[in-house]
Amino acid sequence: MSEGDRRIRVWLPAAAAVVALAVSGTFALTQTSRQPQQYAEATAPVRIPVNDSLVDQCWTAAQKLRGTVEYPDRAQWRPVFAVAGSRTTVIAFRTGSRPLFCETNYFSVTLSDPVSEPGYAYGSRTAAMLVTEDGAVAGVLDPAWANTTISVTSDGDRTSRRAETQDGLFIWLASLPGSITSMSVRRAPGDPEMPLPKPKNSYGTVESNLDSGDHSTTDGVQLYRCINAVEPQSAVPDQSSWSMGGHVQSGADQLFLATNSLGVSVCTQKGNEPAQFLPYVSTRTWSPVKPTLLSGIPAVAGRPVVAGLLPPSVGKMRITFADKTTMDIKTYHNTFAVLMPPGPKPPAIASCTLFSIDGAILYNGPAATG
Repeated sequence: MSEGDRRIRVWLPAAAAVVALAVSGTFALTQTSRQPQQYAEATAPVRIPVNDSLVDQCWTAAQKLRGTVEYPDRAQWRPVFAVAGSRTTVIAFRTGSRPLFCETNYFSVTLSDPVSEPGYAYGSRTAAMLVTEDGAVAGVLDPAWANTTISVTSDGDRTSRRAETQDGLFIWLASLPGSITSMSVRRAPGDPEMPLPKPKNSYGTVESNLDSGDHSTTDGVQLYRCINAVEPQSAVPDQSSWSMGGHVQSGADQLFLATNSLGVSVCTQKGNEPAQFLPYVSTRTWSPVKPTLLSGIPAVAGRPVVAGLLPPSVGKMRITFADKTTMDIKTYHNTFAVLMPPGPKPPAIASCTLFSIDGAILYNGPAATG
């Protein structure tokens, strides 16, 4: 996403109630216009490498907040570790002054407060410094603690999970039904739970608008021929934002995956007939390590289509079917689509292998199901 396409929502205690009302209205509108047909299943959080792109997103958000609060210079940000869930990624940093935590997703970047003193669990040096609407809790860990379990209550539901820890910092992710209302922490299995104070509101959130999609390359022109054939044009959400993902064709019938920074949709066309554009098939709830198969993909000329989302940095994908045959597939904007033989059910997929651009194996195993 470009620098000019970001806008800032700054969470300040005095304005929190007013901002919350504005945010709730925006969120309701977003969910109406970008409702996916079916959400992918949530996956267990996993540790991922911290690449420059993630750090740059966090630093860019910090720069947007200048004039409101000052974050340490970029040269001081030392990534410690990162944890990715099905909706969000949280990165823990050490700096010259205090730890920082940054949550990134396809809608926004949220940073912890760089100046206020953490609220520690009673009698300890364990404190939450970042709590977000996406179910992230991150903070500092008492040096004497290990195997720390965090429990949260959200809309009456209680979720407990062991936190990921490293270098005196912790990250905890869970898929929650609503805002976190209370938290507790357990030092080790068998120990009593202790209330964990919530921090002040995360100091800053930089929201993202959608970049313009690919309209000029050969792939982009093909996709926009399909989009321009949709009647009415108002049926295409976020119309100018799409780039082409996987593409399959049988005779005059075509199916395009359309992808933007929020998710994936589908444009289908039969010859010269008006095209059809689906609502968001997925809003980027996907496995950070496995291919994720998408549900609700239309057939093309009576032939099933297998399509899905891929983690970043995948250059090629190989599918192995139950009969031991294989198929190598090109990837487009972290998506893929494959046209299967005619019939009501495609051949069973036994496993998938993901390769990096230079040919290294990134993953080999079953796909996640959306």
